[in-house]
Amino acid sequence: MKNKFHWAGDPPYVSNRLLNLIPLDAGKSAQIKTIRSNIQAHSSASEIAIKASRCTLPSRTDCEVLAHAYVFTNSGIPTTAVSDDGGMGWVAGSLQIPFITTLDLVHRMVVAQKQTLANVKAIAGYLNYEGDLPPNWRRNGFALFGIQLP
Repeated sequence: MKNKFHWAGDPPYVSNRLLNLIPLDAGKSAQIKTIRSNIQAHSSASEIAIKASRCTLPSRTDCEVLAHAYVFTNSGIPTTAVSDDGGMGWVAGSLQIPFITTLDLVHRMVVAQKQTLANVKAIAGYLNYEGDLPPNWRRNGFALFGIQLP
């Protein structure tokens, strides 16, 4: 992440992450490990369906993120996984793990007035420049924001 998003290492972002850590006790750590393993097994067992949806199988890290969302949500700490990985979304949906895309997240931020349309355009422009603009940004951007995204 630090190589692709140089700003991730800037002091305000590092500080923000450090201030918003959720400590894990041994029990939650063990639960997450077990759930991650179960999610990976479910992904492997669902490989044909996932690929039929034109998605790739979630990586070990993707399964770890989904496991965190599952364990925290079921422990009373509502947590939503955010990604544009289609396979990850497929698995999250099949296991009823809270999940949204980055476009959904940015839209929520605009609605909450935590992000501006100018910044949305800038983010989309940067992702497009990097060759990493998710297709749903082009497809749904105008409907959500009233502006054409690259």
